[in-house]
Parts: sequence; structure tokens; C-alpha cells
Amino acid sequence: LHLEYLMKKVPESDVIPYRFKANSSQKKRMDKGEPLLYNLNFFDGIPEYHRVGTTEMFVAFELQIGLEAEVNGLRGDHVSYEEGRILNAQPLLKAYKDVHEKSSESHVSTTAVPS
Repeated sequence: LHLEYLMKKVPESDVIPYRFKANSSQKKRMDKGEPLLYNLNFFDGIPEYHRVGTTEMFVAFELQIGLEAEVNGLRGDHVSYEEGRILNAQPLLKAYKDVHEKSSESHVSTTAVPS
């Protein structure tokens, strides 16, 4: 928490950037040293710290910067990759999501109604 306290805000805003890097999903371009897509990770205001069980996390945001075609090209598999990565790191959230999805499926009725 002390490191977050020392981070500087963008002037006249609540944005606190903490990382700017080439997006690692563009492996072939990264290997050639020619990335076209970058990620800017930041906090919006005071970083919110959460602890659930043994999982600790901050609420943060990511802005993908690049050509529209590059960003859209990553959407297909990047969303499922990110969801898996997040759920693997947060088993309680994964359990909640699994139960919620099963509960939603069980509410579907297939009983025929006489006409």
C-alpha cells in the first residue's frame, strides 16, 4: 500500500498510472520488436484494496492503445484468456460464478404446456 501511496496522479485528474507496456498477446510482433498495441494500467482515484480469503487485489483499469484493427483482432481469444487468468487467481469468485451459472441453467423449464 505504501508504494501506491507514493504514485503520482496525472495533473488535474484522479488517474494514477502504474504501468505502460507492449501488449503481450501480440507474440509474433513482440519477438520482432514491432508491437502495435500497448497497455496502460492505472488506478482511478485512491486505489481500492480488497482481500477475500487469501486473495489480495487492487481495483485497477487497463486501456489498450493501438490501431483499431489490432485491438479488435485480439478480442476473439483475449477475453476468454483474461477471464480464465482472473478466475484461476480468485477461486472464491470462480466458485460463485460456477454456482450462479448452474443456478441460471436450472431455472430453464422444458415442460410442455397444453394448447
